[in-house]
Amino acid sequence: MRSRLISLQIGAYAASGDTNPLRKFMKPTPSLALLSPATLRQSLAAWRRLEMKQETALAEVRVKETFRKILENAWPERDMSGVTAALHFLLELQDKSLLPPALEADVAEWCAEPILRNEALFCMAAVREDWETCATRGLEEIRLQPANYPKKDADRPRMARI
Repeated sequence: MRSRLISLQIGAYAASGDTNPLRKFMKPTPSLALLSPATLRQSLAAWRRLEMKQETALAEVRVKETFRKILENAWPERDMSGVTAALHFLLELQDKSLLPPALEADVAEWCAEPILRNEALFCMAAVREDWETCATRGLEEIRLQPANYPKKDADRPRMARI
């Protein structure tokens, strides 16, 4: 629970556009909490934004380790939630050399859940900077989950006026 709260706080401070509150929050927060898998991606983004080079370098190493650890457990088990979680860590690094060449073909072959398969294939295309495939996968996402992507403003759910 604490990790989730830290992650939300980092996100809120980062979204404000003012780096001072973000810096004030990051400095006293224990490194162990900021480098846990639950907060690591947010922490890395914050340290990059704050131009904290030493912390960024440490977080990038931890992201790489976390990606490998999650993937080496999830891939053989065909655990798509784990594979997708690992790919989200890899997106933070944008290091296509870490992407196993056989992973994409395996996911395309054995993932029966279209939404998870599409998300994983989208992530891999983004890591490879294959924007054409990203566009194709994005359109597939809209087709698979039309309720999440209404075509017109009139189709969007309206908030009640208070």
